[in-house]
Amino acid sequence: LQKLFDTHNGAMRARVALSPMQHHLDAKTDSNPRNYNFRLFGILQPYLREFLLLLYLILHSRSTAHVEFWCIPFTIICVVIHVNTSLHQTPTYVLEEIVHKFFPEFDDLKLSINGHESLSVPVLIVNGFYLICMPTTWTFIFLLRRNVLKLLNGHEVQMSQRSKKLQNAFVKSVTVHASLSLLVLYPSLAYFIGQFIAIHEVNFLDGCFFFLQLQCAITPLVTIYNVPNYRRTIFNYQVIIIQRVKNQSRV
Repeated sequence: LQKLFDTHNGAMRARVALSPMQHHLDAKTDSNPRNYNFRLFGILQPYLREFLLLLYLILHSRSTAHVEFWCIPFTIICVVIHVNTSLHQTPTYVLEEIVHKFFPEFDDLKLSINGHESLSVPVLIVNGFYLICMPTTWTFIFLLRRNVLKLLNGHEVQMSQRSKKLQNAFVKSVTVHASLSLLVLYPSLAYFIGQFIAIHEVNFLDGCFFFLQLQCAITPLVTIYNVPNYRRTIFNYQVIIIQRVKNQSRV
């Protein structure tokens, strides 16, 4: 990002990476006066121009490799820490037998038994991962989005109101997608706080932890679906399955 945001090297690197789209970066190279979308890049401030170009590349599969490089390690880390936590969870029936054998007076209370140790290392790793990484990422996204919108709405950027609205919607749509994974912060925070509060309803903590795992599984899938190459593959499989179902129904 630092290389891309550099005023002198950023545009040059972008032109090298996108030689067929070089005319998009400079209004002078665009002889078509009606092509306002491409002429827009030539009148923006350097930082704003390069950032919008970066977003354009991501959404149009021009830098799919970078998105895949982010998605695959993030997915692996999430899966590993949650599988590790599940492996270190004591089965519920084992705990129930222990309670029934050594603490029969608790049988009448019908308490819910949680197989997770509150302060075990796997649980602390999961909580620490989300409570430290997610707020930092959200803060970075918020500050970067605020700076871009501030430049878009500033007087130094000369563009029509329609173009500003389009670019505002463009930045907001990218922000929504980037912030999707941060939804997991809320149940994680509730679960983390619940470890230090005398909450006797264990189902509440189990529900928070289950939602955390569910969101962790859904977010990479949504991210993969938004990568054009992956989305195209999913669509092709969908067409094949529908065609097979139709053929079987005819037979």
